[in-house]
Amino acid sequence: MNPTIIGEPRDVDVDPRLLFVASGIPLNPGDCYRFVASGCWKDAWKTIGPSGWKLWPLQRFNRLPNVAFLCLCGSPGENLSLAFAIGDGREWTVPPEVSPGTELMFFANDWQHRYGNNHPLPPGQGGPLRARVTRLA
Repeated sequence: MNPTIIGEPRDVDVDPRLLFVASGIPLNPGDCYRFVASGCWKDAWKTIGPSGWKLWPLQRFNRLPNVAFLCLCGSPGENLSLAFAIGDGREWTVPPEVSPGTELMFFANDWQHRYGNNHPLPPGQGGPLRARVTRLA
């Protein structure tokens, strides 16, 4: 699967313990992508799907503020100022300020120093959390 070809999807398993998970997908300004997520991961004791867990007002301290805990998110490279929530799915166009060839990254939205209690789940327990990425244009 080549994610640079329009219409050809790539699946990326996202480990919630990592601050950034590389996708192997190079981005170019103006490219449009569709994301569809499935599966679950675990935050300490709670199993959570890709849309995350809303816990007001604490989520204002998340890496992507005011977005649910462990919500699946993406970013061009490790640039949190251009990060975006994906949840179960969405379409996204690469902004013009992204340098050509910058790699698409994924992350579970959490507090910067709380990734040690996040856990991927095996298939028998609802995991892994997987993002399917398809270039649309």
